[in-house]
Amino acid sequence: MAYINTRTQLAQELDISLNDIHEVVRIVQLQSGGPISNTRLLERVRNDPELRNKFKQIEQEVKRKRGRAGQGSAQATANSTNDLINPSIHQLAGILAISTTEATALYGTIRDRVPITFSDADLLKAAQRYQAAAPTIDQVVEALEIHLLVTKLNLTEQEVRQLPDDILARFRLSITYADILQFLEIASPPVSIGDIRNYFYREWKSAYGLVKIMSLTDDEAWRFMVQIRELVSWSVPQEHLLKTVRELPPQQRTPANSALALDYLAVAQRLNLIPAQASSLVNNIRQATPDLTSNRPIISALPYFDQQSDEAYEKQFEVLWEIATALQRPIEQAGQFFDDVKAKSSPDTSYAEILDAIYEVSIHNISVSSVIDQLVNQQTAHRMHITSEEFASLPETLSDEIGAIISQKEIIQAIQELGGETTVASIRAYFWQKQFPVPQLAAALRIPASTARIRLGQIKQSVHFPLQDEEILATIESFPLGKRKNTEIINLLYARQVAAQAGYDPSQGHNLLLEIRHKSGQAISGSELNTAWTLLPSADRTIQNVIGLLQAQSLWKKNLAETWEFAQEVQISVAAAERFPELWSLIQDIAPALQNSNGIRHYFRLRRLLQSAAPTISTLNRLATEISQPLSEKRFWDFANYYATAENLSVQDAEHLIQLIRWSIPLTLIPNKSQKECWVSKEHLDSFVALNASDRSANSATEQRQLHSLSTYSESCWRAIYSKERQYQIPSNGRAEIMAPSFVARRINLYSVRLTQEGVKAPGLFVQFKFTDPACVGILKIDPSGNIAGFHEMMGNTWGQELIKAVALSHYRDLVIPNPVSPSASKRAASHQPRSGRGGPPGGRQAAKPFPTQQPRKKQYSLTDWYESQEIARHNVRGHTRWIGRDFVADSEKYSQARRAGVILQDGYTWVIEHERGNPKPTPIRLDGEDLAEHTLFTPPPKAEDDLARILSQ
Repeated sequence: MAYINTRTQLAQELDISLNDIHEVVRIVQLQSGGPISNTRLLERVRNDPELRNKFKQIEQEVKRKRGRAGQGSAQATANSTNDLINPSIHQLAGILAISTTEATALYGTIRDRVPITFSDADLLKAAQRYQAAAPTIDQVVEALEIHLLVTKLNLTEQEVRQLPDDILARFRLSITYADILQFLEIASPPVSIGDIRNYFYREWKSAYGLVKIMSLTDDEAWRFMVQIRELVSWSVPQEHLLKTVRELPPQQRTPANSALALDYLAVAQRLNLIPAQASSLVNNIRQATPDLTSNRPIISALPYFDQQSDEAYEKQFEVLWEIATALQRPIEQAGQFFDDVKAKSSPDTSYAEILDAIYEVSIHNISVSSVIDQLVNQQTAHRMHITSEEFASLPETLSDEIGAIISQKEIIQAIQELGGETTVASIRAYFWQKQFPVPQLAAALRIPASTARIRLGQIKQSVHFPLQDEEILATIESFPLGKRKNTEIINLLYARQVAAQAGYDPSQGHNLLLEIRHKSGQAISGSELNTAWTLLPSADRTIQNVIGLLQAQSLWKKNLAETWEFAQEVQISVAAAERFPELWSLIQDIAPALQNSNGIRHYFRLRRLLQSAAPTISTLNRLATEISQPLSEKRFWDFANYYATAENLSVQDAEHLIQLIRWSIPLTLIPNKSQKECWVSKEHLDSFVALNASDRSANSATEQRQLHSLSTYSESCWRAIYSKERQYQIPSNGRAEIMAPSFVARRINLYSVRLTQEGVKAPGLFVQFKFTDPACVGILKIDPSGNIAGFHEMMGNTWGQELIKAVALSHYRDLVIPNPVSPSASKRAASHQPRSGRGGPPGGRQAAKPFPTQQPRKKQYSLTDWYESQEIARHNVRGHTRWIGRDFVADSEKYSQARRAGVILQDGYTWVIEHERGNPKPTPIRLDGEDLAEHTLFTPPPKAEDDLARILSQ
């Protein structure tokens, strides 16, 4: 057989025994990652010196691992590496005080002599008896056998030592401990001493026939029979054993000859041969297989011989033996493996073909199915009139030519479909036809088929809609040869798709893409065109809307999905009925600085919130730009939400909100949502003034007189605030709430006034006006020069503006300048009832409704309590100017201090630097540091109440 001959040649070439060559080749193939045919291996060994050295090194390692110290040189044995030696051998050497080499030889010999398997622990325990005493091999073997019998029979050592003498006395059989161990291998536990006696009694009777035939003693006859059974390769019946010994010539009656004759008998009976044929067959097999050490593999292989096959039994055994070697399994398992393959393969499959298939399969994947697949490949190659090597390379060859991955399985299926005479050319044509449109693409692009397939895959992966191969091919062929690039092809495929969906001829896709690029001003891709088209709702899918969406994308610097999402938000902000073409037109009116997410949102929200008659494009752009300034956006919309008329603000309302944001109003002065407060609006203020129009004389002179009195009064209040009479600051942070004088409350629905510093070092003062019916809040800011800005500027009536300023300044004055007054004037003013305003009863307007609040009305303190608290409260006083007198001139140091604070000191004034004042002591108002500890209500300031009542009663 070719395999056997090649493997033998390989052994001869490398000077490696046949017993070792199979193991060495197996290791080489494992290290190589797969099988290598014997022919190729032999060729490589002859041409590669490094590979030859590798084979020899592996041979030495195999020998050392097997403990074959005698087969190598003394030097090779001495140089054995420690990692190839069983750790138990080192321990054995230490126990017996011998070298590792001697322990290795002793270990192997004991393994061969003891008839049953045993653990290294058993051997080491037995060797402990002779620790450092240099025992003989027989002594160690005997100690190990006794130890094993003690363990298996659960007897004492003394009882075990008496067993051979007991059997000798009873049956005259000289048994050894090894004989008892062999019996234990076939006996069913537990085994007693009686079981051992019965076994050897049967053995004594079985050997009785040999006593007569060979004139032996009982002991000699039994030992003769035991030796035959050890040598024979099958479970021979006793009568056959006796008959075989009897038929041998007396001079040939040895255990070896008897066992050989019995092996011939087994072969003859199994294969229906005469003894001479059986003898010849066994001898031929032994000669062809030098690795055999006994006839047992031959006897074990007999059930798997095919008596109907034309192949000789010798060849059949060689195949089974090589299969067993390749699989590293017993011959019985190799035979079963062979039968399984034979049953599932073609009936005419030969033994040699199966063996060749096994050696062509990966060592890591030898199975029935893999071998059958390899057989199919071999038979397919034969059918195509090519070698196995050519068939193995055919998938790679065809894959390169056609540009697709083709497997052997696909080739076999193609052969079955084609039927009849099949050649490589017909297979190539078969697969080429199945590759449409790859061949056509290769021709159109003038590239190899493999590259065309890659290009086709790239195009399909980039186009995200169902696409036929014919459409791709037609699109490619519509381009001039020099422009057939993937990018252009993909762009046109998308453009054709959009053109078809828009109701155009798909062939107009290229012109449509050019038109959209021109009108949108963007070099968009076909993918972007398709994305824009897909994002639009079906009712809005027009080319005009696509262009608008692309223009918005360019303006807003977003991707298309984000642009469309934002466009929907903008559409909601503009009007529900606004269509997208109109929306794109409106966007063009927005200032360039606002062409971003926030700016556009502010523009359209203002367009919706402001009164329809008021906002011009320039006003909207200006307001939206101011809102978009850093740190103002959120507060503007938060403040806008406080408006009761937030769905229809006026331009003045919006400008007032922006002014409030710039001031950074303290949170304590912002409307309280829980009390349903809102910002006062122009509409509210105009309503307050209108309600009091009938209370004022129709004579314009009277109104002008009140207006002049209020203005003069405000100026006098301001002079008093910055005079030498001033004693206190406003450190309450808005926690001090001063109730409005009743006369003023009835006039303008004013509930209370709260004052607080803008900051410790800031120059301004905030004043909160809290109105009722509806509940709303307005803020003023008084700067150090006396200028007042705030909500009153939204009023279209000068009289109302002056009244608001007079209230603010009078309350400010009375907080910082203690000045008790007579209440006579205020009482007279309080008795005056104003005439009815719009919607009021004829007899006069009712008093304002109490201001809604969730807090219970607390005790109100007078300003006397305020003055007392300020005298004792420890607090920081900010730097400020103070009026001294018209002829006063401050020294130079005061001018420098004021300049460092950002103030230019005027004649008549001095500068008061920051300082701490107060001396805390028990007080009716709880204090904490520089501020009032909690929200505190104060009664109206008597002087301001009296002054205002006098002016408004004129």
